[in-house]
Amino acid sequence: MEDINITKKFIEVLFSPNLMEELRNEFLTEEEQEQECDIDVKTLQYEYYADSSSVNIDKIMSQLNKLKESGCSHVSIDFHCDHDEYELYGYSLERESEQERTARIELEEEKKRKKKEQEIANLEAKLNKLKNEK
Repeated sequence: MEDINITKKFIEVLFSPNLMEELRNEFLTEEEQEQECDIDVKTLQYEYYADSSSVNIDKIMSQLNKLKESGCSHVSIDFHCDHDEYELYGYSLERESEQERTARIELEEEKKRKKKEQEIANLEAKLNKLKNEK
């Protein structure tokens, strides 16, 4: 049986707000926020652990709904530890049409041909250099 291909078209990327700032806004009073108190999230149950920050479900649902409204059918979610935020990449996934398949295969073959031509040119240049060395 022949493979079924799916086309993945990037539509949009959204970034969650800085998660620590969101926790500060959600749980600290204005006075505590002004004093720049640190937040230390404690876990009472140690069976489950995620190596990323927690995010408010309503905020993520809002972001996901924005992606859906812009035409996304699927999403990839990455945690960006340097900025303490999530990156939500929205895509539209559809079954590949025969026309799209043909165009994709032609493009892949063209890329392979160009890569081979470049490799041949590089090898010919090296060969000429060796031939001309004294």
